[in-house]
Amino acid sequence: MSELVALRKTLIPQCIAAIIFGLLVGLAGLILSTSEFFLALAGLIIIAAALAKVEFALALLVVAVPLTSVRINLGPIPIDAVTFCTGLVIASYAIKNLGRRIEGARTPFTWSFLVFLFFSAVSMVVAPSLSEAALVIVRFIGYFLLVLIVGQTVKSKETLTWLLILMVVAGAATGLFGIYQYLYAPDTAKIGLYDLTEDVAARVGSTFGNPNFYAEYLVLMIPIGLALVLGLRGIFRRTYMAAATLLLFVGLILTYTRGSWMATGIGIVLMSLLTETWLFWVWAALFAAALIAAPGVASRLASITDITGGTAGFRMKLWRIASGIIREHPLVGIGIGNYYEAFTEYVFRNPKQNVGWVMYGAHNSYLTIWAETGIFGILSFVLIILVSIKYGLYIMRVKAKDKYLAWINSAILAGIIGFSLNGLTSNSFHHPQGAVFFWIFLGLQVAISNLIPEPAKARLAPVVEGSLILRPFRTALISLKAAVHNHPLYRFTARLNDVWCKSSIAIWLYREPSVPNFAGGSRVLQYVNNWLEQARAWYENSSFHFLVKETAARPVMPAIVFILIAVSARSLLKVVV
Repeated sequence: MSELVALRKTLIPQCIAAIIFGLLVGLAGLILSTSEFFLALAGLIIIAAALAKVEFALALLVVAVPLTSVRINLGPIPIDAVTFCTGLVIASYAIKNLGRRIEGARTPFTWSFLVFLFFSAVSMVVAPSLSEAALVIVRFIGYFLLVLIVGQTVKSKETLTWLLILMVVAGAATGLFGIYQYLYAPDTAKIGLYDLTEDVAARVGSTFGNPNFYAEYLVLMIPIGLALVLGLRGIFRRTYMAAATLLLFVGLILTYTRGSWMATGIGIVLMSLLTETWLFWVWAALFAAALIAAPGVASRLASITDITGGTAGFRMKLWRIASGIIREHPLVGIGIGNYYEAFTEYVFRNPKQNVGWVMYGAHNSYLTIWAETGIFGILSFVLIILVSIKYGLYIMRVKAKDKYLAWINSAILAGIIGFSLNGLTSNSFHHPQGAVFFWIFLGLQVAISNLIPEPAKARLAPVVEGSLILRPFRTALISLKAAVHNHPLYRFTARLNDVWCKSSIAIWLYREPSVPNFAGGSRVLQYVNNWLEQARAWYENSSFHFLVKETAARPVMPAIVFILIAVSARSLLKVVV
């Protein structure tokens, strides 16, 4: 009898919630067409699934963000795929952990991020637009919560692998669209860009709408694709990951974004130094092929040295304006999120520095943050990046025996460094569609650090082991590798590497970043914790907590009731009206 009572307590709130939401959707169906109604219904079901499972919400985030560029303004609040999906992830995680104490939620970049948020909040005192400042701060808080949630949610290699595969496959889809754009719709790809050479048809922006935004995203994705090609098991998985990575690379070339080319190259070189040096030659061969096959690559690279004209010269002018704003507001800046207003005001006061626009970005994320938040804001932001780099080096050492995690970590570190370098020539950290993946990567660092490494087992694929052709080829490769290891130059570099690894600098660099606990013994904090415990106990005993938690735990039955009620309500209301 008690089981029936418990079952009734579980089902009744779910049915009530499903009926209410179903009726609301049925009412909305009065003003929507049939196709719009079922599209909205499908979206609501996806949202319900995302709220029920954090992993699904993360998967939706990494797929929907690069493939969707729709933006809706709800008054002063812009809603795009990044805002919507990040909110879903945070809400899903909050529902799953209602009333639970979360252990190990701190990260090595927690304090640097909190310091950055503090000085960002201080800069709001002088901000001309408080609404813009508040929106940007909320966005950065969302990024930091995303770091924590990814680090706590990805608890297995399987989850990590599928999340990364989804990232690369979604990126490959954007690459396919970029190729189509270049070949068949160059007019839609060429968006307000004036420095194209005659042999370049267009610079593609794919689903991002802007070549620079798209290239920033690819800087992060290409190392991940390459790591999956090298780290996954199975010829089929490796083959389709190689095809997807090639599409990402072609998409990067077709953006004709020089800064992102260089950032990706530096990231791949770093990845090679951390894992296998021969990987550098893969990148060099691909870029050499692009230099020959893709039109305009050579001339585009040659134009880097021209700092008086084209986009390079234009950026120099923008940097001078940003430097002037920084000199006028060195300590607290002009208010986070208010650079465009400051740009307009500065240009009108200094007409000699006019660049033909009354509102424009700095084309440098660090100058923008410096101008907006002051010297302490930019120092704390750079500290986040430096800590993440140090964290990646530490993970590289402790996970060295697990080849798969070593590959993935090196790719994440390569993406973080490449994206950070890209920020020197573009506003990469201010473009949410690509920047959100930077913060996801920081969360993946935390997740990988918590995973238990597994030593890789050397196994031959049956097709290689039983082949009369491939077996001698493998034997030849082993002999070649032995010859390389016995070469005096290799032994000399190995000794240098040993000396470096034993140096005090390397020992500090590869040590785990500290996680300070400044308020651990604070009496004020103890009172706050006690109050939170009482609030949590009250909330756990509330009817609302029971309704939300049980509905999220068993979403199948409410979803069925929800669909039936929504469709029935719409049909009945149509008849009545």
